[in-house]
Amino acid sequence: MLFEKGDISVHRRPVKPDHIKLVLQETIHVSERISITKYDDKGNVIREGKGQESTSKPIET
Repeated sequence: MLFEKGDISVHRRPVKPDHIKLVLQETIHVSERISITKYDDKGNVIREGKGQESTSKPIET
């Protein structure tokens, strides 16, 4: 008999959810470096070189 009614409430007053404010932040760091290897005709390494690491300012999204 209880479930025959279409509007059944389990609370005495209407329930209002709390409002939640959510803030997400992430930071991306980008860096790059180049390295060069020079070989002769026989496949021997003649010269190797590495550049300095280059970094950019952090990107905030």
